Amino acid sequence: MFKKAPTEIDDLKKDVLSKDKIFDNQVAQIKQMIDWMTEISTKLEKNKVAKAEAERQMNEVELKVSIAESKYASLSEKIGKFRSSLEEVSKWEETIQEMVAQYENEIFLIFRELKNKSFKEGCDVVHCATGVPSNSTLFQKHTVGPTPLVAKGSNTVQLLKKVLPMRNSQAKDLSVDIMDLLGEDPNKREENVHGGGGLA
Repeated sequence: MFKKAPTEIDDLKKDVLSKDKIFDNQVAQIKQMIDWMTEISTKLEKNKVAKAEAERQMNEVELKVSIAESKYASLSEKIGKFRSSLEEVSKWEETIQEMVAQYENEIFLIFRELKNKSFKEGCDVVHCATGVPSNSTLFQKHTVGPTPLVAKGSNTVQLLKKVLPMRNSQAKDLSVDIMDLLGEDPNKREENVHGGGGLA
């Protein structure tokens, strides 16, 4: 069998060792790549979980935003209605103030008209509401019943039925003012006329 020279054998060993080294390097690189792939895979898995959690939180936020928008729309509607109500109340306030001013003026005219008329002893809606003495010549006598007498010659006394109850808290002051206007003495005012007298 042919034998190789020692020099040739040494070269062959070097060649094998060199190839082994290259192989080891390639194996090391492959292992490193496997580690990287494992790391990347782990990160991807974590990212999937994170993404799913992020999507869940986003859906939750969107739901909250939707609910908030719905509540805001409802609140805006309520605020709009409230503002409309306030505007309506303001209009009514102006109307009521105008009505009160008109009623006060008409009451003054009514009592000035009544002052200039002469009535027999009796009681009517003005007396029952204000407590003006029944012996005043201001009133016309009538039969006691459910329907108060309307002063002779005046169709506006009915207004007193609506106006005087509205001014209940000022009835006493009003009766004194009326009697003063009519030239009556407030100290002679009668109480409990027909069991009721003036307004409380």
